[in-house]
Amino acid sequence: MKKSFTIRPTLDDVSATVQSIQEQLAAWEIKSGEAMTAAMTLEDTLVKLIDLTPKSEHFYITVSKSLKKTTIRVSARGREFVLKATDVMGDSIDDVMDEEFAPEAEATLRDMMLRTQASRINVRYTKGINRIQILVSRDEKEMLYNTMAGVLSGILAGLIIRRTCSAEMVTILANDLFTPLYQLFLRAIQTMVAPLVFFSLAASITEIGDMRSLGRSGAKVLGSYALTALIACVVVFGLDSLIQAGANRSIPLPPLSDAASDASGVSVIKTLVNIIPNNLFGAFVASDMLQIMVLAVAVGAAAGTIGKHSAMVADAISALNSMFGNITSYIIKFLPVAVFGSTGLLALTIEVNGIGTYATWLGQTLSCYGVMYVVYLILILLIAKVNPMHFVRGYAPTWVTAFSTCSSNAAMPFTMAACRRLGVSKRIYSFSIPVGSTVNMDGTVVFYLTTTLFAARLFGVDFDLSTIANLIVTSMLLSMATPGTPGSVLTMFLVIFAAAGVPSEAFSLIMPFVPLVEPFIAATGVTGDGMVSTIVAASENQLDKETYNNI
Repeated sequence: MKKSFTIRPTLDDVSATVQSIQEQLAAWEIKSGEAMTAAMTLEDTLVKLIDLTPKSEHFYITVSKSLKKTTIRVSARGREFVLKATDVMGDSIDDVMDEEFAPEAEATLRDMMLRTQASRINVRYTKGINRIQILVSRDEKEMLYNTMAGVLSGILAGLIIRRTCSAEMVTILANDLFTPLYQLFLRAIQTMVAPLVFFSLAASITEIGDMRSLGRSGAKVLGSYALTALIACVVVFGLDSLIQAGANRSIPLPPLSDAASDASGVSVIKTLVNIIPNNLFGAFVASDMLQIMVLAVAVGAAAGTIGKHSAMVADAISALNSMFGNITSYIIKFLPVAVFGSTGLLALTIEVNGIGTYATWLGQTLSCYGVMYVVYLILILLIAKVNPMHFVRGYAPTWVTAFSTCSSNAAMPFTMAACRRLGVSKRIYSFSIPVGSTVNMDGTVVFYLTTTLFAARLFGVDFDLSTIANLIVTSMLLSMATPGTPGSVLTMFLVIFAAAGVPSEAFSLIMPFVPLVEPFIAATGVTGDGMVSTIVAASENQLDKETYNNI
C-alpha cells in the first residue's frame, strides 16, 4: 500500500500534510504511539527542510506499508540536510526560551528531537537532492520473539542431547557446536565495543552542546539526572548487600579462555592516574575502556569550542557513531543464534536447582526498579511539593508504551504528552525529555550494576573501593552512551565486566535474559525523565499546579 503527496515548502502545507499522513497511518491501523512519533519526526524534518529548499521547488512525500514495515520517504531539491546543533548565538537556553520560543531555540530543540530518532532516519544527499526515509513501524517484538525462540530451542536441544547421547558425545557437541555459536557473537561484539563506546559517548556530549549555554534550568535538568543515577547506584549496592544474588552458586561456569583481569589490590590514586592514557592510541590498542571514555568526554566537550569547525567535527562524530551503531545492529541480529548456543550449553550442564540462582538475580534486579519508582515519587513529594499519585495517573500511558516497546525513544511523544497533561511548561519538557533520552538511563545503570555484581560473585571476583568507584563511573558514563532502543544494553556489558575484572565469558550466562529485563529498563528511564521534568518545572515556577492536581 502506498500514498504520495506533492506539497510546497510552506508551514501551512507541511502542517496539513502531516495531519493527512497521520490519518492515513491510523487508517492502516498503525499503533497510535508509532504514528505520533513518525508524524512528529516528519514535521520536524519538513520544517528543517523549508530553510534548505528553494521556494520554487516542492516536497515529494511517499508513505508506504508492507508486511514487515511502514516508511515515509521525502525527496526535496536544495541544500544538504544535516542533523547538527543550531547556534543559539551564545545565549543561554533560559534567555532564548520563553513561552514563545525564539527561532534559534526552536531549531536547536528540533535538531535535538531528530537526533533522538536518528536510528529511524536515513538521509542521503545526491545531485542536489535530499532523500530522507523515516521508519514508522516494524515488528518491534521480532527480536524478542526470535531470542525467546533461541532460548527455548537451545534448552530443548540441550535436554534431548543430554538424555540421548553419551557423555563423550555431550562433551564434543558442547565444545564444537554450542560454545562456538556464542563465542563468534562475543568476538564480533568485542571488536565493536571500543569504537562504539568512544563515538556514542562523544556524540552524546556534543549533543548537549556548550555547557555554559544551558542556563539555570538546563543545569538543574542535568544535575537532577546525575542525582537519580547516583541514587540508582546506592539502591543497587544497598539491595545487593541484603540479597547477594549469586552467593549460593548452583550453575556451571563456562571455561575461561584467559584469566580474568585482577581488579583488586589497585589503589584509588593509581586508578585515578591510570584513567589518563599516556598514548592517544594506546587506550584503543589495550582496550582500556575507562581511558577511552575519558578521551570521548574530552573530545565531545571540546568539539563545540573550535569555532567554525565545530559543526564539521560534530557531524563527523555523529556520522561515525551512526556507522558503528549500524554495524553493531547487524551483529545484534545474530543474537538468537548466540542465545541458542549459550542456553543449549547451559541445558547440557545445569541442574534444576540452578534455576534458583538466576531467579534470585532477576528478582534482585526487579526489586531495584521497584525501589527506584518509590524514590521518584518521594522526590516529587519533597521537591515539587505536590501529590505524587497525580503523577502516577498522568504518567501511566507513557510507562505502558515504554514497557511494551522496550524503547525510551519510541515513548518520547507519550512522555511529552504526559508532561503537558501534568501542567509542565513546554519551556522545560521540550529540553528535559530529549536530553533525558540520551543522558538519563537509570534503568540501564541498575541493570549494569546488578548483573555485574551477580557475575562477579559467580566467578569469585572481589571488589575493593577503587574497583567499586571505577564500576560506578563506568556504568554512569556508559548509560549515556547506550541508545534507547531494544538490544542496545548488550553491547556495553563487556566494558562493565572489564571494569570489574569479571571474565568476558560471563556474557554467555546473562545473554538469554536481557530481553526479559529490557521492558523495565525502558520504563524506568522514561519515568525518571518525567519526574525530573516535573521537579525542575516546580522549582522554576513552570508547573501549573491546578492542571496537575486535576489529573
